[in-house]
Amino acid sequence: MRGVSIVVPAYNSAKTLDILAQRIFETMNDMGYQYELILVNDGSVDQTWKVIRELASENDAILGINLSRNFGQHNALLCGVQFARFPECVTLDDDLQHPPEEIPKLLARLAEGFDVVYGVPNVSRHGLTRNISSNVVRLIGAVFFRIERAHILSSFRAFRTNLFSSFEFSQGRLISIDAILDRNSCNFGHVRVRHDRRCIEKSNYSIPKLLKLSITMLIGFRFKKSRYGPEKVSYRIQDTTGTLKTGLKNGGTT
Repeated sequence: MRGVSIVVPAYNSAKTLDILAQRIFETMNDMGYQYELILVNDGSVDQTWKVIRELASENDAILGINLSRNFGQHNALLCGVQFARFPECVTLDDDLQHPPEEIPKLLARLAEGFDVVYGVPNVSRHGLTRNISSNVVRLIGAVFFRIERAHILSSFRAFRTNLFSSFEFSQGRLISIDAILDRNSCNFGHVRVRHDRRCIEKSNYSIPKLLKLSITMLIGFRFKKSRYGPEKVSYRIQDTTGTLKTGLKNGGTT
């Protein structure tokens, strides 16, 4: 039986995590997959960690990780991936814009032999400002940074966990999961997926945050050969809850 680790970086998402987890469980159970759900609280200021702890106490398939402060989406993802215990990983956002029901499409494409598969929205349901900024960043990435896959990059992705087996450290806060994947494989695919409207009032991404995230990604691709080396890990774990990977200690730091 195949197994998949689903990693969700969570920031101020107390209102959506319960629904998200339930939809993920229903989808994976229908597929007959072994799975785990890794929820990484990235320094939320609402009740996100409380919700994660409650979910983990009710379901052995959930691992909750509480970072000591906000380190950013990609650091939270990297942390979650390092706890993954299955050979395949799926990442998606916490706001329900990535429908868990579309996960089978990513995994089916991955099963065709790809190392990484991106879920590309049929129609993007972000706001006008974010859609425009995303298109501009993709254009800059393709034209000036020569990123061949700029048009398919998405935070809704599936990949083989062993792509990170030789990756242990990062330099500072500026880290891009996509640049690391690009460094470790050239076998990429994509599939069209549904993209839903946001079900909460406000996005956690302001224009400055989006700009910083975009610059980080572009820099990561530009200097991917020299950027990721043996330096101090840039996140610190404050607490964990739920089912832990063998050998990892509850409440440890990284």
